[in-house]
Amino acid sequence: MSRLLLATVLTLSFSMMHSVIAAAVTDDQCQGEDRFHVSPHEVSLMQKQMSMSKMVSSDSNASNPVAEVKKSSGVYNWFNKDALVDAPMGVQSGWGYLSEEKFDDMVRDAVSAMDPKPAPGASVYELGCGVGGGLSLLRREYKVGQIGGRDFAENAIARAKEYFPDCASNFTVGNISSRDDTVPDESYDHVISLGAMAMYQEPEDMKQTLQEALRIARPGASLCFSHFYDPDSGGNQGSIIAPLRKSELRNLLEEANVTVDDVRFKDFKVPTQVGRYILTMRKART
Repeated sequence: MSRLLLATVLTLSFSMMHSVIAAAVTDDQCQGEDRFHVSPHEVSLMQKQMSMSKMVSSDSNASNPVAEVKKSSGVYNWFNKDALVDAPMGVQSGWGYLSEEKFDDMVRDAVSAMDPKPAPGASVYELGCGVGGGLSLLRREYKVGQIGGRDFAENAIARAKEYFPDCASNFTVGNISSRDDTVPDESYDHVISLGAMAMYQEPEDMKQTLQEALRIARPGASLCFSHFYDPDSGGNQGSIIAPLRKSELRNLLEEANVTVDDVRFKDFKVPTQVGRYILTMRKART
């Protein structure tokens, strides 16, 4: 088969990938597989396709090709499309394999690990917020006050602004690893990231996201980052880019040079998230 023909086949195959996965995978089969997102195997396939078709420019960030692959391959468009579907907020945020009830259970499981937990009137910021499904539960059940978030999908942020008009100015489009000067230092009581950092970033990017989260958090704030995957767990890695053992994640925290207290790990209890765990901590008081 010629290179041109092979590249054409790969291109056509990828364009059909989303619909094939969505049609073939059931909730029970997923066991944590995010069918609306790209798996490591698919990333590898797309990188080869992009290389063969010369879609990657010579100045691409070679140390972190995943972000380039996502935006070039159409996954970026999937996030934007998911935000516009007529469905519960969890589905609109990309958790399409979970029912509304199971999405809420997943969020509750993650938030239950926080110490202190969000109190009525507290402020919460989410890195990788989607349309704000997790934040919506925090408002309903924890009665939190000011909320805000950041996501790279413009449609998701537009939806979040619609859902939370009283806090619309707190939602911005951007990279969760980069500093957002519209968010003041030490301005939120809690900072969370439900899946975005742990699932779709390489360790070097995770360090930058942790630094940004700690910049935003007030002294004594609790922080929660969910959906890390332990490669020794026997669970399903799904679309998680960089599996990390808990000891490796603790080392990463030290390398990020962040000042935190009470670092804890908790395995998910909900059955759809087998093998995945939650990291919580508090920002140290100075």
